[in-house]
Amino acid sequence: MRNENHPATPSAGAGIDRRTLLAGSFALGAALFLGGTEGAQAAQLDALTGGTVDLPAFLALSQRLTGHDDLDEDHGAALLEALRGAGHGGALANLHTAVRAAGAAPEAVAAAAAGEAVAARALLRGWYVGLVAMPGGQERLVGYDTALMAAVTADFIPLRSFCGGAPHFWAAPPELDDLPL
Repeated sequence: MRNENHPATPSAGAGIDRRTLLAGSFALGAALFLGGTEGAQAAQLDALTGGTVDLPAFLALSQRLTGHDDLDEDHGAALLEALRGAGHGGALANLHTAVRAAGAAPEAVAAAAAGEAVAARALLRGWYVGLVAMPGGQERLVGYDTALMAAVTADFIPLRSFCGGAPHFWAAPPELDDLPL
């Protein structure tokens, strides 16, 4: 006997029901556990997660795009997490594939990066400035003293992490004897 308060079929706007979700999850788990080669499993997982780039691949990509070989691994891990959180996971995978296939010429790397320009700019901004633009207009700080802005100017401008001097020290004119002119 059918209860009118609980219809047997879900309404059109109800979305996915519990049985379909469980059956799909079980089928996906079985396919990933039992099915195919590692490449097929990785492709299935990439399709579900929007593409993946692990930390070593991300650091290699970052080295190619920034031109710096001594990138901070902790900064890279935080940046990769933030970029994924900002929705750039699939674009990073595409960017990694394109840059890896581009060869060594800087022009070829730049042309390859142009296909995923938004993700490439977000990656470079994260390395040089230490900020990632998140959904909703928020900014996420992934690094300050490890950002490349400090490395580029380290030979003549020290990166300040605090305000020096007594209160209102900036109001007095500077002493010219100390300036490196």
